Amino acid sequence: MKKNVFRLLFLITQVAMAQSWTIGEDIPQGFRASNVAAYNNPLTNDNYLFLISGRDSNGNITPRNQRYDITNNVWEDMANSPTGILGASTAIVKDSIYIIGGLTTTPGNAIKKVRMYSINQNTWTDKADFPVNIVDSDAVAYQDSLIYVTAGYNSRVRIFNTIKNQWRDATPMTTPLESIAWGALTIHGNKLIYICGTDGFFSPNYFNTVRIGTIDQSNRANISWTTGTSFPGQTRTFFDAHTWENGIIMTGGSTDNSFETNSDECYVYNVDSDTWIQQPSKPTSWVTGNSASLFTNNQWKLICASGYNNSGYLLNTEIFSSTALSYEDFENNNRCRWENFRCIQNRINFCVEEEVELDLKLYDSRGVLVFSCTPKKYQVGENSLSISDALLLQEGLYFCNISSENKSETKKIIVRN
Repeated sequence: MKKNVFRLLFLITQVAMAQSWTIGEDIPQGFRASNVAAYNNPLTNDNYLFLISGRDSNGNITPRNQRYDITNNVWEDMANSPTGILGASTAIVKDSIYIIGGLTTTPGNAIKKVRMYSINQNTWTDKADFPVNIVDSDAVAYQDSLIYVTAGYNSRVRIFNTIKNQWRDATPMTTPLESIAWGALTIHGNKLIYICGTDGFFSPNYFNTVRIGTIDQSNRANISWTTGTSFPGQTRTFFDAHTWENGIIMTGGSTDNSFETNSDECYVYNVDSDTWIQQPSKPTSWVTGNSASLFTNNQWKLICASGYNNSGYLLNTEIFSSTALSYEDFENNNRCRWENFRCIQNRINFCVEEEVELDLKLYDSRGVLVFSCTPKKYQVGENSLSISDALLLQEGLYFCNISSENKSETKKIIVRN
């Protein structure tokens, strides 16, 4: 049986956060409304932002595939997509980027083609078509195998199983179905978050609504939808949102559902506390921009590249970083506190001062929940939680979270097979 060896880095995360914007290398050619994904491999320290297709500075829907090497601050061209695509949805699963639907010409008709780009092989492969023609939708990956797709002028939700190469329906965002598009879909743990949007292209009706869908772990097509605290900023459409620390992050976009307005605002939403916190503004205001987030070297990074504003196409690469000001947890190592848990050889060991119910969750480097244990009570003294040998994770960086009713502790682990 293949086993995962967990090596714990004895750091307590999120003690405090240092936040700042920095400037990267300009992109060789301006793009707007690209298909964007960020990739991180902590074992090789590969950190990339991909801008695939979209509309270029000449107004063309181009197949060009531009990759930004975040570590080395260099842009380079990769294998072009089979056709130019605009208005598709994008998700990254492991080492593959999926481009779903979109338009190949404007004016034109939506398509249902699904294409997969292999980051390691720099090649393209066709996958099972989306059930219907679709454009202007949003997509997110979940548990390293599933992709959720919604909006696209419809509140229906569909799931793609990347292992089985199959689509199926999931619980829609609204009942009855409504026209929803141009908001932003992202994920935190087992919760889908869709913020803002409109009921039509350039429609006078646009929203600040926050929709939260909790995914049922026994049947991942069952989603319980509720609403959270409304978005407090001015952005409504033509923007992105991404996984970030305890929730999600967004920046920029249109304030009136047109291309005539743009924004530099940046907000973080803490999903668990249902609160919005304004962040330092993006250096350059934009709309239909290109962004993605990742966690690397103890930092969350939001990489924003190119886009558009009233001055035209942008070449800027701007990076927002939030660094965990962590400290080594040496002084409390000998105390009997479950917060000092350790991960060794598929077991999580900890000591309990008094009987307590604990909940364990394991997240990958993108903040996607990949494993959880049923909450249970633990007795005073030494305890140990087993992670099944059947749980085969990819090598890489993970976050182990243990929480009680009033405390929560997260530590980084590196999985080596």
